[in-house]
Amino acid sequence: MWKTKKKSSKDSVVNETFQSINDLAAYIHANPMITHGKSSHDEGRSQSWDMGMGYDDAIRRTGMGGFWKEGADKIKRKMFHITEGQSQGMADVINHDASGYMPDVQEFLKGNPANMLNESDEDGLGQAARPIIKIGLNPFASAGVDAEHMMNRGVAILGLIDFLESRNQRCELWVLNRIQDRRTSFFDFGEGDGEEQPEVQFDVLIKKADEQWNPSSVAFCMSHPAWSRRIGFRLIESKKEMDRATQGGYGFSPKHMEDMDDYDIFFGYMTYGHDLHGTDEGMLDSVQNYTTLEGSTKYIQEIAHKASLL
Repeated sequence: MWKTKKKSSKDSVVNETFQSINDLAAYIHANPMITHGKSSHDEGRSQSWDMGMGYDDAIRRTGMGGFWKEGADKIKRKMFHITEGQSQGMADVINHDASGYMPDVQEFLKGNPANMLNESDEDGLGQAARPIIKIGLNPFASAGVDAEHMMNRGVAILGLIDFLESRNQRCELWVLNRIQDRRTSFFDFGEGDGEEQPEVQFDVLIKKADEQWNPSSVAFCMSHPAWSRRIGFRLIESKKEMDRATQGGYGFSPKHMEDMDDYDIFFGYMTYGHDLHGTDEGMLDSVQNYTTLEGSTKYIQEIAHKASLL
């Protein structure tokens, strides 16, 4: 189930936390659209806006745990290219044993009784004792940011997770659908005038620390524009606090980083620059970082180094 929490702040902040995509689907089923704007449903299909996925299809896929086979296949192809350079790192922490998580077919055919792959435990800590690395991603993006940039970022983050877990770490991956109504009118952002700027937060756990990431689910949540523009908008439309936002643009990235302290690394709202009306730099992520898969991977590694994860 989901958990609702109202946070103390100058602005109205409502947080909904979901332990799975299926929990989020149940929330959508139980909470109708109540705002004047209903773009999640009313906006027509187009390749640029939602990659041709209409409202009904997006809702159906969410009810199936985010199933998107085409995206899963593309992520796996891209992952193949970025994991080749990590093979030596994997070799350092994988050994053979009589039991393990995966068979080594070549060793089995040789008749070796130690034919199962297992992770080394060099520091003597059991899996459950290892600290959890929490990774957060805001999947919302400025209008015009295309799915390929979103996909490159998603693949690079998954590559980081795979590498960390090959090093005997545990990772949680959260998709943080967080949007703030920054307008006091269609053209006025109300900076410094005391006007309340409500914020809604829909935090979805899409990979638990003790499980592998699911290619279909992560592809849909991290890379498909319909996740933010169909499902994300639909969530916003369930909150009366966001009625004004739905009548002009559906909001912006929240300004400040206060709620990011719980995350070891966070990737923000994707835009074409870092000047979104006084927003903290850490809340934004530039599309220029994800032009190519190779560049995306290098950038994610640099961020992980700064966060002392690598």
